[in-house]
Amino acid sequence: SAGTKLEGRVVTADQVGIRGVNVTVTDTATGDSVTTMTNNFGKFTVEGLDSGSMYVVSVQSTRRYRFSENTRSLQLHGDSNELIFTAER
Repeated sequence: SAGTKLEGRVVTADQVGIRGVNVTVTDTATGDSVTTMTNNFGKFTVEGLDSGSMYVVSVQSTRRYRFSENTRSLQLHGDSNELIFTAER
C-alpha cells in the first residue's frame, strides 16, 4: 500500500542536524524518485511510499558537509522507517 513513510535525519558527527540538504528517494523497481530537503533540525520526511518495495535513499553533499556513505538501499516495512546520515568533518 502507498501509505508508508520514510523519515530520517542528516546530522554532523556531533549529532547536530544539518538543514537544507537534498534527500532523494528512488523506487528501484519503477525508477520514480522524489526529492525533499531537510528542515532546521536536519529532519526529512517522504510519505506515500510502498511498503515492501526497495528504495535507494541518497543525500547530496553541500559546500560544508560531505558524506562518506551518501547512499543507502532499504526495503520499507510497516508504516514508518527511519534513516540517519552522518556527515564527515
